[in-house]
Amino acid sequence: MCCYDFRVDAKAETAKNPLFKVQLLLDEINRQSKKMWTTGKWVSIDEQTLGFKGRSGMKLRISYKKEGDGFQCDAVCENGYTFAFWFRHGDAPTLPDEYKHLNLSPTSRRVVWLALQLSNKWTRIFMDNLFNSRRLFTALYIAEALAHGVVRTSNRGMPPEIRQQEEKNEKQAELLYGTTKAAKLVNDPECPDLLAVSVYDTKPVHLMTTVEEDIHWVEKKRKVWSAVHKDIQLIGFLRLNWIDDYNNNMNSTDIADQLRNVYRPDHWLRNRKWWWAFFIWGVGVAGVNAWKIYEEMYAEAEADGKPLPPKWSHCEFLEQLVYDLICPNASRDIVNLFSGMDDETFASEVRTTRSMSSFGTLGASTDMNEDVDLTCDSGIKDYCDNNKPESMTKPRMEGGYFSRRLDGRMHGSVPSVGDSSCQYCRYQYKHMISEEEQKTSGWMKQNRTQTMRCLVCNVDLCPRCNMEFHGFDMANTAQLMGKDR
Repeated sequence: MCCYDFRVDAKAETAKNPLFKVQLLLDEINRQSKKMWTTGKWVSIDEQTLGFKGRSGMKLRISYKKEGDGFQCDAVCENGYTFAFWFRHGDAPTLPDEYKHLNLSPTSRRVVWLALQLSNKWTRIFMDNLFNSRRLFTALYIAEALAHGVVRTSNRGMPPEIRQQEEKNEKQAELLYGTTKAAKLVNDPECPDLLAVSVYDTKPVHLMTTVEEDIHWVEKKRKVWSAVHKDIQLIGFLRLNWIDDYNNNMNSTDIADQLRNVYRPDHWLRNRKWWWAFFIWGVGVAGVNAWKIYEEMYAEAEADGKPLPPKWSHCEFLEQLVYDLICPNASRDIVNLFSGMDDETFASEVRTTRSMSSFGTLGASTDMNEDVDLTCDSGIKDYCDNNKPESMTKPRMEGGYFSRRLDGRMHGSVPSVGDSSCQYCRYQYKHMISEEEQKTSGWMKQNRTQTMRCLVCNVDLCPRCNMEFHGFDMANTAQLMGKDR
């Protein structure tokens, strides 16, 4: 596998950029991710980790992640969708001149670059204490973005007047519980309304924000076991609004990581090549992003009251992506089949997620094995046994399910196998003729006269019904004989 231009000197380019071999792939994922999603009001920035067991000079020692040692990138995500990312290997991005006086660290430069990729101005960005500082918040304000999150107390611009030290004595710590201190930065045109707060919970928590406009307590409830009532009871408690907002909006990147790890394809692979880890990660990010787009589009259509098929689960959606990758013809056939149906027929036929699959109950017959031998009796028997005929129901006939039967072409057919009867004769007997006619046409219920299997429509037909079912006017003899020109 090669993800770079093989005409250039790989060693020379790698010396300039350690990620040269996969840079084109990463750039394409970044470009497509930003193209297909518009970020909303709240996003989060955090690290994403690529586990790697082999040897590489870029490999990082990561002891605080279950993923283990590997590679890391900083990513901006919304509700599990990875909008943009920048890997920590190689040089940090170059920012415009208006940020030079801030002397930002490589981590802060990556965060500002991610903020500059966002779709809207003044987006609220939530981050943990690895990133947050007064200098970074100032840079983000210049980039027309707001930030919020917990912050470390040393060398991050936290006012010394509101810092709180952790009390080791349990009784003294109980007395400090709920102690809140706050400060506001004034007379700084580059970062107005920067607020800082500290609150003593189980230990001191320090936060910095340009998002919040005030400080107040929010009443929350949680389920706890009551020894008195011998049951689970709801109890009320107070939480600072800053902490509540942080808890509810910080996890978008973690959600993206979790969704990618649930159905990742490399659990059983020994990825000793570093670029293979990046490739698998890229496939995982693209798959999760596609799932989130599908989920959002489904929710919007559902809110509009549109008739919808059953919703695929994350696992089923990824399964269909794999089918589309390795069997594109089957995916195309099932899409064409659904496109020919009207809304009523679609609603009556597509009732389960399995029926929408390329190899599901409806799609199985559309994916005929091109290697089957239809020139011998054994091949015909195998084909008919493996492809059960479609049901000829009233909604299907009056809708668009059998749309290809009226395409004006003569479809190929093979002799039906077994004790099969003509499905169109039975349909006419049940739905198209009167009760008086049924008394004299009882033979139509089980007409087994020389039935043939249509290879396109996948139904069993007698010679007389074969023409009528496919839309040929048997009364127009000249047309049938090709003499109507």
